[in-house]
Amino acid sequence: MLLSKSEQYANGIGNSSGHVGHNFCEHIMGPSVTGLVKDLVGKPRTLDDGKPGSFYVPRFRNLTERHPKFIRGYGFEGDSGTKMFPSHAHSTPGYGSAYKKKVRDYAGAFIGMGAFGEVLPRFENYVDIDPELKDHWGIPVLRFNYRFGDNEKKMAEDMADSRGRCSRTRTLK
Repeated sequence: MLLSKSEQYANGIGNSSGHVGHNFCEHIMGPSVTGLVKDLVGKPRTLDDGKPGSFYVPRFRNLTERHPKFIRGYGFEGDSGTKMFPSHAHSTPGYGSAYKKKVRDYAGAFIGMGAFGEVLPRFENYVDIDPELKDHWGIPVLRFNYRFGDNEKKMAEDMADSRGRCSRTRTLK
């Protein structure tokens, strides 16, 4: 609809209100933590049930009592296990056979968890068409104009407090 501007439809078809593209919402991704299960380093990898283990902690804020600093809520999700492309591979230093061995040895030995929360819709958060930039095929590129508000910033602070005061990587026994 944003690409449908013409003399007859200055804001595009169906956009006489000027609201198309506005109130864009995305999840706020909060703090995360990664743990290393030392006993699994160097062990043979197994698929067991054919998929990595994952878990979900559903929203628990603002269900019955309002939090004094923000509205809406957030949850946590995480995973572990062997994956086709180990998540730690991109941050493992090195190259060649030593690099590959280290990635294989540590595959399946990590468990991670991260927070994600609801973002309030605001007119100021919108997508529009870049008037100059075009993609490889000559199609105008979508431009994102987005900022988190005070509500999301306060929610992110609470996410960090709820997750505990963990270091970025912690060794599990």
